[in-house]
Amino acid sequence: MTLFYPGIAGKRPGKPTFVIIHNDAGSINACASYYKGWLPNHEAELGFAHVYIAKDGKYQADDFDNIAWHSGNSFANEWALSWEVCQSMGASDADFKAVEEAVFKDVAVAMKKYGLTPNRETVRLHKEYSATDCPHRSWALHGAAINAVQDYFIAGIKKYMTDNSQNTEDKGEITMFLIRGLDANRKPKHWFISNGLDVNHVNTTRMLAEYQNKGARMNLPTSTMYMTEIEDEFHVKIDAKTGAVTKK
Repeated sequence: MTLFYPGIAGKRPGKPTFVIIHNDAGSINACASYYKGWLPNHEAELGFAHVYIAKDGKYQADDFDNIAWHSGNSFANEWALSWEVCQSMGASDADFKAVEEAVFKDVAVAMKKYGLTPNRETVRLHKEYSATDCPHRSWALHGAAINAVQDYFIAGIKKYMTDNSQNTEDKGEITMFLIRGLDANRKPKHWFISNGLDVNHVNTTRMLAEYQNKGARMNLPTSTMYMTEIEDEFHVKIDAKTGAVTKK
């Protein structure tokens, strides 16, 4: 086997068409600086991603124009860009989600570069291409279902796809998404709408139908989160009975 070095897997056959966000199964010590030192002595055929992001920052292991052996599937290796959310076995939930956010921001930059729009075709999971638990931590935190985790990733990336240097209200563009709120027993309780910065309860079934395109007006992406996660993420308090949201 060959030790890791940039370009080891060869050139990509064309422009990348989708992205895969991995969880690294690493301890609290498996940060970006760790991978920077570890990968040059790592047997490349055992696997590596393009980008490693942790609480201490980012390490780009290879150029996006090169293939990375990250998915256990030749098609995905050739056509997908890949990121590792690091420290997934050691970080707290809050720290892990903060690293996910840093990944979403980096993914958004790459997707804009290659003209990709975040959706279920362009944002995929490792477990769709090989027998693996990856992304195990994101899976447990964000709904334990392919679509639920995809939608969480998509919504996270979309927050960073808009040029925030311009007033989005002047352009008439507001990126919104729906959140299906689960109780502690994973039962759906309430629906919420968010722009990534604030969150509000969807009070009526009529408006929910509009947001879900049942009136042929809007078709918002949907994410699934525990209501306790929503509270933590947006610094709010949710009334479990009514769904009402109040700022802490």
